Amino acid sequence: MDDNFSTGAINAIKYSQEEAMRLGYVFIGTEHITLGILRQGHRTLLSILEDNGIDIERLRRSFETLGGTERIQGRVGQVQPEFNEQASRAIKLSYLEARTYNQPTITPIHILLSILKNQNDPVSRIFEQNNPVSYTHLRAHETL
Repeated sequence: MDDNFSTGAINAIKYSQEEAMRLGYVFIGTEHITLGILRQGHRTLLSILEDNGIDIERLRRSFETLGGTERIQGRVGQVQPEFNEQASRAIKLSYLEARTYNQPTITPIHILLSILKNQNDPVSRIFEQNNPVSYTHLRAHETL
C-alpha cells in the first residue's frame, strides 16, 4: 500500500477485504470499505456519526445487506476478493480528499468522503436516506 495512506486507512482497507470474505462476496464494494472503516474505529469519525444520532450497529447492518450478486459460494478461503470499479475509484479519489485538507496522508475519513461524494453509490444513498450525514455535512466538519 502507498505511503500516502495512514495506518488507520491501511487497516480499514484490509478489514474491507475481510468483511467481503465474511459476507461471502467475490468483489470488495464500497459497502465493504465502509464496514472496514467502521470496524477500524476512527474515533473522530465515530464521534461525528454518533453526535448526529447515528446508531453505528444499525448502520453496519444496512451495509451488510448491500452487495453484488457474485458470491464466493463454498469457495471461502480459495478466492481473494478484489475491489470492484466503484471501490477502486473511491480509494483513488481519497487522495484528492486528503489534498483538499492539505494533509499528507489519507485517513479513513478521506476514504469515506470519496465514497459519499458519489451520490449514485449505494453507501451514499444509505447515509442520505437514513442518516443526517452527507458528503457536504461530513466535509464541513471542522475536526477533519
